[in-house]
Amino acid sequence: MCRIFSYWEDPILSEDQVTQMPVCTRLDVDDLTLLATLKLPRICELSVSFDHPGFDVIWETHISVNANLSGLELLHAHGWHQQADLIQALRCLPVLRSLILSNGSDLDAAFFGEFFPMYPDDNAVRMRSHDEGQIVEIICPMLSSLLIEGWDPTEQVDLIPVLKQVVTLRAVYCYPLKRFTLSAIKFRRKFELIGSLGGLVTEMVSLDEDAEPFSLDI
Repeated sequence: MCRIFSYWEDPILSEDQVTQMPVCTRLDVDDLTLLATLKLPRICELSVSFDHPGFDVIWETHISVNANLSGLELLHAHGWHQQADLIQALRCLPVLRSLILSNGSDLDAAFFGEFFPMYPDDNAVRMRSHDEGQIVEIICPMLSSLLIEGWDPTEQVDLIPVLKQVVTLRAVYCYPLKRFTLSAIKFRRKFELIGSLGGLVTEMVSLDEDAEPFSLDI
């Protein structure tokens, strides 16, 4: 387990200059460029900020090469430059089970629509519907827990039908979300969107007085 923070200017990225971390499985790093300098063959849980204007190049050229993203099971993204960066990262994570997004108030219908089953293409993971025998595409097929912090659904009620589709369609194709939570720490409110029978509910739950935003336990 490791937590690393950067206090100076971004390191120079080079394929020949990386820090080997052969046994690290859990990492909390505040800087995307710093993450790109680490060799992580066994990474399973990662917390990082995606807030970088050159995200697409850094992710494809360095991070996807140096880190074993195919084995990542938990991702905590606490900041991003644009929603497209999140989607680019999620398409590389076939066994992701838990996704935590902090400061998610700017997420829109287009972002959540990426979690719908799709027609086959080269960028997503294939999955077969047991009901219809169809091969469809779905992002993060093993995702079972989705937590979005800093977002109050009562302020964006037009997104509730979209969230309901995410829950319903993923369940239809046999990869259901077991937990879908929106939390507004500032207002001490939490919305659990998965009911006991797997349906969508929007009941508000009051957060405990000592409730804090998610942080990777290191």
